[in-house]
Amino acid sequence: MSAVYLDLGNDGKAWVRPASMNAELAHNAITHAVNDYSVARDRWSDEALAHAGLQRANPEFVLIKAHKPAGIALPPPAWPTFA
Repeated sequence: MSAVYLDLGNDGKAWVRPASMNAELAHNAITHAVNDYSVARDRWSDEALAHAGLQRANPEFVLIKAHKPAGIALPPPAWPTFA
């Protein structure tokens, strides 16, 4: 995720800035983040939380469903294009 924020370099002495990352690495980092968000968003859906098989495999779904605020709509994922 260093493509989107300032981070300390591997040596612990220098800063890695988003501007110093090449476009392909930045694209890959953002794509991976959107992929992770997409999976999490799908797991948060009412259909997934209500699915009995998923509830058995993921007991935390019962707690999430019980405490999920009503009317929350997460925006759909948007993957970056590579120019």
